[in-house]
Amino acid sequence: MKTASQFAAFTAVSLASFAVDWSVFSALWWMLPDGARARLFVSVAVARCLSLVFNFACNRFLVFRAGTDLPQNVGTDLPPPKKTGRAFARYLALAAAILAGSWGILKAIHSLLPAFPLSAAKPVVDLALFLLSFFAQKKFVFAK
Repeated sequence: MKTASQFAAFTAVSLASFAVDWSVFSALWWMLPDGARARLFVSVAVARCLSLVFNFACNRFLVFRAGTDLPQNVGTDLPPPKKTGRAFARYLALAAAILAGSWGILKAIHSLLPAFPLSAAKPVVDLALFLLSFFAQKKFVFAK
C-alpha cells in the first residue's frame, strides 16, 4: 500500500515537474533560431535543470520522506543536510542519465522525422522515462 500511495504522490509531483519542463522546453524551442546547432540541447537542458530542483525537493520531502524518522504525513521537520546532500548527488546522477536519454531519443526522432514536432514527441519520450525514474528514486536515490 505504501508503494501505491508513493506512486500516486510521485505521479502528482512528476506532472507538476513535467509542466515546468515542457513549458520551458517549448518556449526555448520556439524562441531559439532554427539554425542554432545547440537549439535542441539547450532547450532540453535548461528545461530539465529548472524542473530538476522542483522535482527533487518535492520527492525528497513529500513523496519518499527519506532521511526522516517521522511518519509519512508529517512534513514539518527536514532531514539532516548531509543525507540530503548525498541524496541530491544520486538524484543528479539519475537526472543526468535521464537528460541524456531524453536528448538522445529526441535527437534521433528529429533526425529520422524532421517534420514531426518535438513538442509532441517530448511527452511520449518522457513518459517512458517516468517509470524508470520512480523505481530508481525509490531504490537508489531515496532508499532508507
